[in-house]
Amino acid sequence: MLKPNHPLFIILAFISLFTGLAAASAQAPEVLTLADFDLRGPVQQCIVTTDYGREEYTFDRKGRLVKAVTRYSDTDYDVTYYKLKDTLLVEQRDEVYRDEIFDEQTSIARFFSRDTTRGIRITEKIFSYDKEFREQNEYHYDLKQRLTRIISADQDGVDETILTYEQNGGGQTVIYTLNDNLQKTTRTYKRPSVQGDTVKVVYTKEYQDSIPRQATENIYNLKGQKLVENQFGFRKSDSTLVPVKKTRYQYGDQGLLSAVITQQGKSEKKVSYIYQLDGSSYHNWIREIITPANTYTSRKLTYFKASPSPKKE
Repeated sequence: MLKPNHPLFIILAFISLFTGLAAASAQAPEVLTLADFDLRGPVQQCIVTTDYGREEYTFDRKGRLVKAVTRYSDTDYDVTYYKLKDTLLVEQRDEVYRDEIFDEQTSIARFFSRDTTRGIRITEKIFSYDKEFREQNEYHYDLKQRLTRIISADQDGVDETILTYEQNGGGQTVIYTLNDNLQKTTRTYKRPSVQGDTVKVVYTKEYQDSIPRQATENIYNLKGQKLVENQFGFRKSDSTLVPVKKTRYQYGDQGLLSAVITQQGKSEKKVSYIYQLDGSSYHNWIREIITPANTYTSRKLTYFKASPSPKKE
């Protein structure tokens, strides 16, 4: 389940997928849906059995995540509740239980408020359950609803991340600076592939002391499936970025990942994925087998029952 194209472990850490952008520090809030979990149809609950325990995800009738549980054992588990108002996330509570005892110090609550006086500003306030202030984040958006600024404040001080957008060569470049220091750039554009169709390219370059240290090029088809990931590393001898690893992704029936092929140096490694579907018309998988390791992940799905039709007078 926790394979390169799946966001489950990222989701529990509340890493946003908002417009494909992530700031250098805090992350913009986002409402998570069935699509983020490779699920289709009116799924109410998805229970995932993993090698470290069990994941449980509960959705509302609109397909939005409202509860997530990570169970390491019968006595150790984490619970996250998502409170929604209309289409917005207004509250998130992360509760930690160890030896069946609720831990107030490590459990936190996040409260979100929205101000539309000038553009959009979302304020996130984070407290521990023992009422200790942890952090405050402000997310600012322009009139195009693009994230442009993040201000993070905690006991150690204030950090400001600025996102600057530039249009060039048929694509867009986003420049991230943290406290006036260049952190990374992300260029997104479309181009024809060798097969003749159109692909989207996202090239991200990360900096340290204004020097490029590493870069990643991700190539997607127009369905949003990642096809290739190229990783580059910094070579000190000539201060350039050079290829270090290439990963290719292949897909089979129902758009499910079928293989990941990794090339690094002269070596090549292939990992294949085999699925058992649940037999419903939604074609959700309930068992995933990974070869050649022969490990597997199981999912148990519960669907909402159809709402009764209104009675005719």
